Amino acid sequence: MRKLVAICSVLFLLGLSGMAIAQGTLDGEINGTVINGTAGGGNVSGIDVLLITYVDDALGDIKITVTDDQGGFTFSSLETGPGYEYLVSAHYLGVDYYSLVIFGENETITFVEVPVCETTTSDETIRVAQSHAVIYMEDSSLWVSEYFMFSNDGDRTYVGSEENATDEGTGTLVFTLPQGAVDFEAPQDLIQDCIFLGNSTFADTLPFPPGYREWSYSYRLPFSGSGDATILLKVNYPTDSFNVMVMGDDVEVASNRLTLAGPVEADTGEQFIHLQGEELPRGTDLDIRLSRISGGVDATTVILWLVVVLLIIVIAVLGVKGIKATPHVERESETHKQRLLREIAQLDDEFEQGAIDENTYRRMRSEKKAQLLEMMRSEKGKGETSG
Repeated sequence: MRKLVAICSVLFLLGLSGMAIAQGTLDGEINGTVINGTAGGGNVSGIDVLLITYVDDALGDIKITVTDDQGGFTFSSLETGPGYEYLVSAHYLGVDYYSLVIFGENETITFVEVPVCETTTSDETIRVAQSHAVIYMEDSSLWVSEYFMFSNDGDRTYVGSEENATDEGTGTLVFTLPQGAVDFEAPQDLIQDCIFLGNSTFADTLPFPPGYREWSYSYRLPFSGSGDATILLKVNYPTDSFNVMVMGDDVEVASNRLTLAGPVEADTGEQFIHLQGEELPRGTDLDIRLSRISGGVDATTVILWLVVVLLIIVIAVLGVKGIKATPHVERESETHKQRLLREIAQLDDEFEQGAIDENTYRRMRSEKKAQLLEMMRSEKGKGETSG
């Protein structure tokens, strides 16, 4: 997260990093290298590198060093016992990059690479690999949930352009809501870094390094409950695949750029009308026209099927990742790992500020740590197999 370096520096200066920790034999050592992943990129010497210690999920010691002429760095006299985790953070051109280190059993020396990139203000390498819009027709409104899987196919971190800059920050990924959208909702870890640009447009402000990033949000649109409705959606980035799913079998659906792809049936037999479009260029305007044939759907049913459809989306996305994103599997895994690391750092920040209670903090952090551990075990297993 963007505040990590400043927060850790303050903690260090205040002496909070020296909190009491049960120590064993301090024989652990982390040797690392900061690598510039941009072709012809700049020198990686003299970069600030932080080592943040976590002991059983509690913030512990914080160390700071700088890279040598080759981008190398070393942290020594480290505890390697159970419960110790280390977050390595390199700050380059205003962007924080993370790598997690956990010593294996009987392991005292380990190596880590921290990839960094040059920055760019051009979004020409940004695309949407998958986009979904799930629509529910209620008695007096339309409930719409949108999901995006973005891909940065370049070798530079996109930091936004002046076109999307405000006093609150510079936007990177830009989203456009349909006119009349209300009751906007998005995950807290996403929306907290957003700025609103006006005209139903908002933007993420987090730098976007090479790899993948997921985004989702939902909103309501006015609807009389009978008759016709039209939803106008804006395609802000080149999109490989755009899917619309409308719940119900009493609805007729049409679109100017999307075609019917056949119904999707949930395990319970509920039908979803499915429209799909591929290779949509930037700036495409999509209209989704809905006509209710008869009957209606109550709010309880909508909530129930929201869960079902989200599962369908997850399954579809996993399928696409396995088929279309094969060349980027390693980079996608690394980006997912860094996202989890950022979320863990954010949880620590919120807990320190008293924004979340301890039980919630430990539960959520344990869940994210378990995901990280599983990823690391999987990567280690693949490495041993290939070796």
